[in-house]
Amino acid sequence: MGPATAKLDSLHPRTALPSASNSFTEKVWLVDASAAADLFSNGLRVENRYRVSNPERRLDGRPAGIVFHTTESHQAPFDEERNRQLTRIGTNLIAYVRRNKMYHFVIDRFGRVYRVVEEGDAANHAGWSIWADPRRSYVGLNQTFLGVAFEAETAADAVTSAQLQAGRTLTAMLRSKHKIPAANCVTHGQVSVNPHNFRVGHHTDWGGAFPFTEVGLPDNYRLPLPSMTHFGFRSDASFAQAAGPRLLKSVELAEEQLAAVAASRGLTVEGYRAELRRRFHGFKAAEP
Repeated sequence: MGPATAKLDSLHPRTALPSASNSFTEKVWLVDASAAADLFSNGLRVENRYRVSNPERRLDGRPAGIVFHTTESHQAPFDEERNRQLTRIGTNLIAYVRRNKMYHFVIDRFGRVYRVVEEGDAANHAGWSIWADPRRSYVGLNQTFLGVAFEAETAADAVTSAQLQAGRTLTAMLRSKHKIPAANCVTHGQVSVNPHNFRVGHHTDWGGAFPFTEVGLPDNYRLPLPSMTHFGFRSDASFAQAAGPRLLKSVELAEEQLAAVAASRGLTVEGYRAELRRRFHGFKAAEP
């Protein structure tokens, strides 16, 4: 549950990410809309009773991507005897998210999808965060990426089958509606940074456990972290412990890319990293 909004700026990166796929294999459209719920052609039902407005994004155009979160909220055992408790916990969670305008969508443990912050508005979900695609770099993803949260704990390393199905249909709808590249669908643990010590993984929800395949996406843990390749951030032991082997692959790929570009420019890795950090300081980003 990241800190407050940071501004977005862009620049032309000197290091490139693999091309983001713009292939949208499934067209999803709105079938019926009401104050209570929206129904889409792929079976997705989005509950609207908790929807709330927030200041609009400062940038024109469609959302550039999706950041997946876990709510890191209290989890009761998921069984029939706990129905009342599970429902109460979920209701309290949605009320908290709405009050703090944290995510655009929440998927509860029964697979129900709730619209919270309007899609055209910024939600307070990503805090200090970085991603990039072949077109631009993004700093402060509240302004450019949608926030989708699963009612779950990263440490529990599990979501329900209903949540996976809902995550797949919601992701397909958002990608179809906003033309979001698959490579811009990432986890909070991949994008969160601490600009004060230049470390990645200020928040590590989802760690290396996000079920990309199950929600209809490629394994984006195979993409190098743009915070490292574009702005000179680095990982540390605490991140390595939280990340797990899949997310650490992103770190390894980023380090390899940094070394290759530094060598091509006749620089040491640390010299090149310092240059990238100066670029980051050139951004006029708001304090979280």
